[in-house]
Amino acid sequence: MSASVLVHGVTGLDTLTTPLGKVGGKLGGSAPYAALGARLFCTHVDMVSLVGDDFPARYEEALRERGINLEATVRLPGETFAWEAEYEADMNNRTTLSTKFGVLADWKLELPERLRRHKVIIATNVTPAHQLDLIGQCENRAFVMSDYMASWITSDRADVEKVIALSDLVLMNDGEARLFAGTSEPLAAAECLLDHGARYVVVKHGAYGATLMHRTAAGEEKLFRCPAWPLKRPVDPTGAGDTFMGALGGYLAQSLAGGEPDWEELKRGIAYASVVAAAVCESFGPDALFALTWQEVERRMLQFSEMTCWTLAGK
Repeated sequence: MSASVLVHGVTGLDTLTTPLGKVGGKLGGSAPYAALGARLFCTHVDMVSLVGDDFPARYEEALRERGINLEATVRLPGETFAWEAEYEADMNNRTTLSTKFGVLADWKLELPERLRRHKVIIATNVTPAHQLDLIGQCENRAFVMSDYMASWITSDRADVEKVIALSDLVLMNDGEARLFAGTSEPLAAAECLLDHGARYVVVKHGAYGATLMHRTAAGEEKLFRCPAWPLKRPVDPTGAGDTFMGALGGYLAQSLAGGEPDWEELKRGIAYASVVAAAVCESFGPDALFALTWQEVERRMLQFSEMTCWTLAGK
């Protein structure tokens, strides 16, 4: 657990409608979810983000209580980023009803000197320009993870490509990866992302798991497919992908040496991230993530190992 990461992204207030109900004013945004996911594995998580003066103090207190350092989360006059979405019966599908950028629209990132020394950088879904600013200010970076969304791929393609080229591990969901690569096949999309400079690619399949791909120096493609932790009654999938990213980054930060993760550690990290991300879906917003303990993660991991372990007949 003696590891540290820098998490950068949006902090917001969400209004969410799912088949099980509706809530408003919930803590949201990519940064809190990723930071909480990473904190399960790291002793120190610095969260770089921005909120308005309407952001509830109780959320800041809750994050600090879970060990998230908010030194670089700035509060400015104005409204906090706000997002409203509605999920279909198949909660892999959702519709964004409104997005209000608030203070985020004019954010100029200036990292404190101490934070520029971080080696593991988790650049969650925020504008590619902000991701580039962050990466450029972290001169001692050894391992950079980055995530995206479809609108940036469409509107800021050139900057997205720059971020990918600077990233060690790129994460996209099925739709984003296929949009970026111009293909209907997720594996072909992962290969395209490797072609653009990523060392490792994770394509997230929502309730269907995740695929990890890597191309060795010799040109060999390595592949790992991990199922999702099965949920009997999902409540709200918001933030699951961001939590997955944070948990994976936090897990890898424990074992990274010279910025090159071990393949088996990567596979274990994907499994841990899948279990933690699924837990988020058991309540609205990040409530379940706040309540999740390391002991519960380990208990589920033992079950997950049993669920997914098998041998060939006669072997």
